[in-house]
Amino acid sequence: MLLGVDDPRTSWDGRLTPMLFVPRSDAFAVRSSAVSSDFVATALTDVYAKGGCLGLALKVFDEMPHKNVVSWTTLVASLTRAGRHHEALRRFSEMRTSGVHCDSYAYATALKACADAGLLSRGREVHAF
Repeated sequence: MLLGVDDPRTSWDGRLTPMLFVPRSDAFAVRSSAVSSDFVATALTDVYAKGGCLGLALKVFDEMPHKNVVSWTTLVASLTRAGRHHEALRRFSEMRTSGVHCDSYAYATALKACADAGLLSRGREVHAF
């Protein structure tokens, strides 16, 4: 069966919605221990957050055994997108204190959180790192 525009599993432009696949993906990841993979856990964090399940995204992220700059930046961006700017900046600070080296994307994401929250002085602090 081909999915049509009227199918509830598709978005306005006919693409499948990401949350359609998340429960199966998550179950597979747990069964196969793939959550220990930075790549898979970061992807699940991103999919959950973009699908509106920020609580699940935070749970997956917090259970990751190894966090790299991509996983941290994904979390900070997700929190910023959800309007949780202060928590995003707290997580950015946590990333820095954990010893993970920030790249330009991580800084840009933190600066966006500052800008969206109107935190000019905090933005200056981030920019000075």
